[in-house]
Amino acid sequence: MQTTRHQGYRGRVRSGCLTCRARKVKCDEAKPVCNNCTRLQRQCTYKPRRVFRETASADNSPPGRPSFHFGGAPQASEAHVNQSQSSPSLTDYENQGSSKVLSNERTNQTPFLYEGRTNVDVTACLQKALQHRSAIPIVDDSYERDESPLNLISRDIELTTTLDILTLRTHSPYMTELFLDTVECPGITPFDPLNWNLAKDHIVHLGKSCLAISSGITAVATLCSGQVFSLSTSESLSHYHSAKTNIEELLGDDDKDFDLILVAVFLLCIFELVHSGDITPYLREPSRIFVQRLQAWVQTLTSYSELTTRIVTWLKILYSASFRGGAMGLLSERVVSLLSKFSGPIPNLRPRIDQETELSNHLYEVLSAPIFDFYCQLQTLSGEIAKLSLYHRSRTKRKDQQEVVERMASLKIRLRALWEARCATQRQSPEHLRSQIVPRIADMISSLISICEAAYHAEFIDIGRQLGDPVSQSPDSTEALGRIKEILEGDCSSNEEDKEQTSWAVEKLARIQNHVYRGEFFSAFAKALSEAQTSHDRRE
Repeated sequence: MQTTRHQGYRGRVRSGCLTCRARKVKCDEAKPVCNNCTRLQRQCTYKPRRVFRETASADNSPPGRPSFHFGGAPQASEAHVNQSQSSPSLTDYENQGSSKVLSNERTNQTPFLYEGRTNVDVTACLQKALQHRSAIPIVDDSYERDESPLNLISRDIELTTTLDILTLRTHSPYMTELFLDTVECPGITPFDPLNWNLAKDHIVHLGKSCLAISSGITAVATLCSGQVFSLSTSESLSHYHSAKTNIEELLGDDDKDFDLILVAVFLLCIFELVHSGDITPYLREPSRIFVQRLQAWVQTLTSYSELTTRIVTWLKILYSASFRGGAMGLLSERVVSLLSKFSGPIPNLRPRIDQETELSNHLYEVLSAPIFDFYCQLQTLSGEIAKLSLYHRSRTKRKDQQEVVERMASLKIRLRALWEARCATQRQSPEHLRSQIVPRIADMISSLISICEAAYHAEFIDIGRQLGDPVSQSPDSTEALGRIKEILEGDCSSNEEDKEQTSWAVEKLARIQNHVYRGEFFSAFAKALSEAQTSHDRRE
């Protein structure tokens, strides 16, 4: 009769020996061995009672807080007493062949269970994991070596989180590769591609021993990667602010060379130029200690490295470019005035000592150096033109407008003088270059000449718009636009209407695939602006 009652009982068992609880049968709780286990000749084990006892140990507990240990209560047999005192959980039950208790049907119901594991085991393992995470010491240290599923999972989680923390504190090789392969800077990369790639290699090498530089590399690489895959900029902004903090710490160390600070700040400028959000550029409102160290650096040094010279030149280019379209600039006037004024040609960068020199690039370096010098002077004039915009100076009175007209006329004269003084290489046609040098170098030089010429003619179009003249009614603007179209397409269509010219420009902008330059956005913006101007029959 008792056997029949046991077989028909399928309720939740909360008491009794662990063997009966696992089989879901009612236990008479006879000790040391219950009647069911005696009749069926099974191992009978009871769950030890847990009690908290305070210890005087202060090594593993915070001040003023007692340390608690789990201890097992004495059981009926002396052997079990010794085991329960050394193990506060069910390790004694697990190690005594309890695998015979569970059936295959029960094992398949829970993914964490297999032969030899019960829900009680899972609970005990979870309790131990929680104790470990809350820094409460465990009496049985050997239990941490148990290979139960939860213990293995907790080890994997701890390992993963540790690796994540270490990754955040170190420079990722993936970010280095991303920086070297994909990061470009508008206004610099198209006009100085060879030195740009060499500079990135030098910067990565410096970042191996400078946290401020490595964090700047990570910020820029994360931003460019996010733009390519249309991801949120929150992660890149976090790295950006971390880089700023590291720069401030670097500024506080007088033993560190200012060249390292200059490289780290340059990375911030690249981030700020590419980022489309509302952030205040670091060099627009520099800290006092940065200005002091920059001033001391300029006054004490008599010669500068090739990388430093190139970065200062690039900063000046970014300074001029960041005023276009009514923007407020990346650098303050104070910082620009302190930057050294380099005279003469700017030296090309050389590969690092541990790298081989690419001899095939030597001819390109020689031919491109005067062309880049022309581009630098052009950007200086471009910055002056941009500052005459109504966004940067008063244009509300007749006197103001007259002054702007006179300044623009003077800038036109300087632009034409610069064009007449261009180097002999810039006067060569692409066909003539291909007939004298290898095609690869000839194509690279021809492309550089073309984009510099297009940038030169674009300044005349900008001057016309600054003065309020429609492009179709300004002879200089019409001629400049025609020449730009000739450079891009090979034929000039100077007699087209404004609407057709806008459609042509929109089409060319849409073909720009690099996400850094936002060709798709500017294409849609130009189209919408043209339609708005046409509908109102005026320029906005």
